[in-house]
Amino acid sequence: MKKRTSQKSAFSISRLLACLFCLVGVFLALLAISGPLGTKSLAQGAGDPSGSSVWVGASYHNDVSPPLREMPASSEYDFRRGGEREANENPKIPYRHIDSVDPVVQNWDASVFAGKGPNIPVPIRTFDGIPFPGVGCNCAPPDPNGAVGLTQYVQIVNEGYQVFDKATGNSVLGPSSISSI
Repeated sequence: MKKRTSQKSAFSISRLLACLFCLVGVFLALLAISGPLGTKSLAQGAGDPSGSSVWVGASYHNDVSPPLREMPASSEYDFRRGGEREANENPKIPYRHIDSVDPVVQNWDASVFAGKGPNIPVPIRTFDGIPFPGVGCNCAPPDPNGAVGLTQYVQIVNEGYQVFDKATGNSVLGPSSISSI
């Protein structure tokens, strides 16, 4: 029994020391916040020993590019600036394919679900975008992006862009290299 009481007293002493250290830490943190180097004095600049402060001013030069319709058409040289080169060969991956039935393929008849999907209208106008091979790098896979305006659609793919008329689908500008902008 004596051994057990000594273990209890050692445990209570370590617990008491841990609580004491926690209280001292909280006290020091509160003292630092409310003391001479507290947040209020730092916010007012009293605690900045170097005397430097943040200076905010207006920009002194801004550029505005001209509209695309006023820019000269780019030449074929602009597209091939880096020179045409062959792409790197894909790394060899060991191929161990075995023909088998795919267990997750759903073989249900699609006519069962006819008329139950959302009522999505067909597009009013469709047209081909920038042709492949496109402008510049002819990268694969292409990375298309576009924006729709009131009268025009602008498509950008990798290093090239083209502007289309929404009503007719005809090209208004391009394809051109984005380096020409």
